[in-house]
Amino acid sequence: MSDFSAFDNALRSLESIPLARVAGRLVRLNGILLESVGCPLMTGQLCRIESANHTLIDAQAVGFNRDITYLMPFKQPVGLMAGARVFPEEKAHDILIGESWLGRVVNGLGEPLDGKGRLNCNDLLPPLPPSVNPLTRRSVDEPLDVGVKAINGLLTIGKGQRVGLMAGSGVGKSVLLGDDHPPDQSRHCGGRVDWRTRARSKRVYRPLAGRGRAGKVYRRRRARR
Repeated sequence: MSDFSAFDNALRSLESIPLARVAGRLVRLNGILLESVGCPLMTGQLCRIESANHTLIDAQAVGFNRDITYLMPFKQPVGLMAGARVFPEEKAHDILIGESWLGRVVNGLGEPLDGKGRLNCNDLLPPLPPSVNPLTRRSVDEPLDVGVKAINGLLTIGKGQRVGLMAGSGVGKSVLLGDDHPPDQSRHCGGRVDWRTRARSKRVYRPLAGRGRAGKVYRRRRARR
């Protein structure tokens, strides 16, 4: 009886092996927008494009026009040529998150950029989590101490509130980002998009990363704030 069950398991495993793999082909490259045919993709679905040196470039379907699918690559489309094969991805690109994110620098796909090794995480986070019913969300009714007296007194921020910091160049946004963290918390999370220079990394990013890894207690700023 056990021999037959092992045989059945072997048959089921063979049935799960794909006999063929669907692949489209690249027909046009316009800047960073790619066009492919022969591989129907849903908007938001991920795919992989084979370059001339047989490396795979991740891309996402962002639109279509009849039988043409528009793709947006996640990296520079270097080494691509007309007729390159496009392979659809059946599974969504889930991002692994965990405690090892503290003090690290990652890109939009959760891949480390700081050259400090892999991220050892076990919890999966979908790239597009389902939206939360606004009637079931917690209300913003508790103030958040950000460590800057002017903001606490005049522009009080609540826990769970979304905050946008927008101003002209050279007025201190980066400095405020380094100051704007709760003094009574041992862990911090700073997020930022900067397209100009790396000069402020020593002043802002590295101190924030050090606090995240070591869990140091926040140092209160001078009384001038």
